[in-house]
Amino acid sequence: MMQYIIKESQFSIIVENTRIGLFQDLIDSNLAYIRKECEEGVEYVGILSDESCEQLEKLEKIEVTSADWVKVKHSNKPKEENYMSVRIMVYYSSIYKYGNFDADDLAYELEKALRKSTGMPLILNYDTTNTNTSFEW
Repeated sequence: MMQYIIKESQFSIIVENTRIGLFQDLIDSNLAYIRKECEEGVEYVGILSDESCEQLEKLEKIEVTSADWVKVKHSNKPKEENYMSVRIMVYYSSIYKYGNFDADDLAYELEKALRKSTGMPLILNYDTTNTNTSFEW
């Protein structure tokens, strides 16, 4: 049996990459589920919203960029609490050069699914980037 000596900074990188991979797998599987539900034609019944399905039409992919524990202090609670902060990059395609892609509904659905599947307090934040580079009509 071989043993390796690693520095604390190397260990942190390994652990974070493991978390990123875990959350990427969870997001990919939940996106597949949401796509399937949208293809079957869903009406809002507390499970999935029409806005989420509309946002999926422009979506190229979602990539987890970081996953780390953070301390959050709520104004109505006496102690700080640990939350898993997951940051994702939402890649979309749009013919519009300026403006942002509003993925709030989709991010909400994913955050809800991640909380349910992991059982941990979680905060999901996203950034967006347009993959379309040709804006000629």
